[in-house]
Amino acid sequence: MRTRIMQLQPFRQVRSVLLAVAIGSTVTACATIINGSSQSVGFRSQPTGADVFINGILVGQTPVAPDLKRMDNHIVRIELDGYEPYDFKIDRRVSGWVAGNILFGGMVGIAIDAITGSMYRLDPSEVDVVLGNATIAGNLDSLDLVTN
Repeated sequence: MRTRIMQLQPFRQVRSVLLAVAIGSTVTACATIINGSSQSVGFRSQPTGADVFINGILVGQTPVAPDLKRMDNHIVRIELDGYEPYDFKIDRRVSGWVAGNILFGGMVGIAIDAITGSMYRLDPSEVDVVLGNATIAGNLDSLDLVTN
């Protein structure tokens, strides 16, 4: 009977290792699981109905909340006829979920999150813009634009 118990102990050790690997594989790439590779960014303007361009591509009119890839920085332009356009950049920043990879996922989790872009968050995640009126100053020949 004693030899039978000794023979089962290596099996239990293997089972424990397999269980640890299975659990570890489910928590790797924490940011990919939690965040995904894209993020919804909301754009609102006063007045509403302004065109929103992201990286030169029209994505809609305000209010709008397109999904943007977390991997990239984005150049945004909000414009409406009769108003000064508003240009700015949405930056990617390292997400706090990366800490989960340091604790649980190790290098595999960090690599997956880096490849998918999930290790980043976009900032700002909400944009509210008040567009300024564009008026003509000077004589009609020069047509200099000035904001109010």
